Amino acid sequence: MATPIFSNAPKFTQKPISVDGILNLPKFDVIAQTDPEINNVAQWLGTDSLESTTWVKNVVHELIHVGGKKIDLNFFFDMFYTQEHLVQTKRLFNHYITDPDLNVYAAATRTGTGTLTFQVLKQNHLQGGAYSYPAQGYILMDKDNMNWYYIRSVDKSTPYAHKVTIESSVSQTTPITINANTAYLVLPANLVGGYSCPTFINDAMSIGYSQQVNFLRLRRDADVSIDLLRGYRDRFQYAVIYDKEGNPYDAWDFYLAQEARLDLRMAFNVLSFIGSPVTNTDLTTGLNAVIDQDHVGYYGLIPSIKYGGGILKPFASSVGWDWESDFEPVALYQDSLKRTTEFTAIVGQQLLMNMDYRSNKMVARTQVGATVFEAYKRLGVNDVTGLQKLGISSYDYRGFMVDLKKFDSLSDHRFIGSDQWSNSMTMIPASGCSEKGREISPIEFYQYGQNGWTGDYEEFYRDMRKINGCEEVQVQCAQSLSMKVHCPQLFVFCQGVADA
Repeated sequence: MATPIFSNAPKFTQKPISVDGILNLPKFDVIAQTDPEINNVAQWLGTDSLESTTWVKNVVHELIHVGGKKIDLNFFFDMFYTQEHLVQTKRLFNHYITDPDLNVYAAATRTGTGTLTFQVLKQNHLQGGAYSYPAQGYILMDKDNMNWYYIRSVDKSTPYAHKVTIESSVSQTTPITINANTAYLVLPANLVGGYSCPTFINDAMSIGYSQQVNFLRLRRDADVSIDLLRGYRDRFQYAVIYDKEGNPYDAWDFYLAQEARLDLRMAFNVLSFIGSPVTNTDLTTGLNAVIDQDHVGYYGLIPSIKYGGGILKPFASSVGWDWESDFEPVALYQDSLKRTTEFTAIVGQQLLMNMDYRSNKMVARTQVGATVFEAYKRLGVNDVTGLQKLGISSYDYRGFMVDLKKFDSLSDHRFIGSDQWSNSMTMIPASGCSEKGREISPIEFYQYGQNGWTGDYEEFYRDMRKINGCEEVQVQCAQSLSMKVHCPQLFVFCQGVADA
C-alpha cells in the first residue's frame, strides 16, 4: 500500500523482538516478514522438499537482498567530536564573555520638555531585577540625533522596572523624545566643575555569565544465552536479523554487542544536538533517583544557542531563506562584534530547496544584455532534453562567507528528522571563539578522570557461569561525556516559521 509523502502520520516498521521470539517458530514471520498472514512455518512449507530447501537458503540470507538506506546515527559526532579534554572534576564552569553592551533601551516611547522619565527595558536588568546600568550623574547619549542628557535620578524600587529621570543639556524648554527599540549609550562619567567633591557611585558591569556544565553518563546492557552459541536446535533457526546498517546477523553475541554500541552513540548524538540537563529532582535526589547530581547532563548545541545569548533568526518557511533580507541583518550584527566573518552552516534538505527557489526567483527568466545569471542549464551538447537546476553551496558577500553542509539526519523521519529540523540552519563560527586570548574550537568535548581511572567508553563482558551459575553472558557498555559551546553569541540558529 502506498504511503502519502505529504503526511505526518507515523509510519512504524520497527519490530521489537526477543530471544524467546526467535526460538519460537510460529513467531518467525513477524521477524523475517515472509508472510504476515501465515505465522506457521510448517504450514507454509508443506511437504514440498524443494520449496523447503529454497526457504532454508533464504533464511540463511543467501538469496535475501536487503535494500534501504542506513540511518545516520553518528551525525553530530562525525563533525564535532574530534578530541576530548581530560579534566579531574565532574563539574565544569564555563564563563561566557558576552561582549559588553553600553547601551540601554526604553520599555516604551516617552516624550517630555526639559526633563523626562522613562522605564528601562526588562532585559536591561540583572541580579533579580535589582540592578541596571544607568546611575545618577551619568550621561545618556542619543547617538543618532547627537543629543545628550544628564541622568538626574534612578528609581530602583521596583525590580525589573527601574525608572530613569533625565534632563536636557540644552535648556528646560527643549523637547525630549526617548523611543522604544532604540539603543541609548550610557557614559559612566560625572559632570563636575573646576573644584568638586567626589560623588561616589558603586557599580560594576557584568560582561558575561558563568554556567555550570555537568557530565552525562549513559549505559546500555544486553543479556545473551550461552545456549545460542552452542548451536541451534535445527536448521530452521538460522533466523536472519538485520541491524540498522542493513547487515545480517545470525550470531547473537556480536549482534547485541554492536547494537549496544550503536544505541549508546545514537543517544549521545541526539542529546549533544538538542538535549538539556535533568532538573527533575525526583530523578536525582527523590525516591526514584536514577542518577546523581554530578551527571545531570549538559545543554546541547541548539539549546545553548537559544538560552546562552545566541542569535535567533526566524524566517518565513513558505518563502524560504533569503540571503538579502534574512542573512544581512545577521551579518551586520556580527560586524558590530568584530569577532568572526566565516561560518559553517549545517542545514536541512527542505531549507536548501526553499533557499534555491527563493534565490532563483530573483533571476529574470528573460533578460537583454551580456550578463545573465543562470538558474538552470541544459545538459549535453546534442541532447538538450536534460535539465539541471543550479543550487547554492556557499555564499560570499562583503567579507562574510557561509559554507553550507547538509545534515541528512535532519530530514530523516526514521530518526531525529522532522519538518522543523529539515527547514532549519545553524551557523557555527569558523573563527572568533577565544578563551583567555587563545583561539579555541567553537564546540569542545570533555572527559573526566585521574590516575588512569576515566569515565571514557567502557565495555565489559560478564560470564555469569562464574558468578551465579547461570549459563549466560552479560554485555555492558557505558560512557561519560560533557560538552561546551563556546561564545554562543557568535552562533546563529535560523528556523522556518509560519509567519516570520
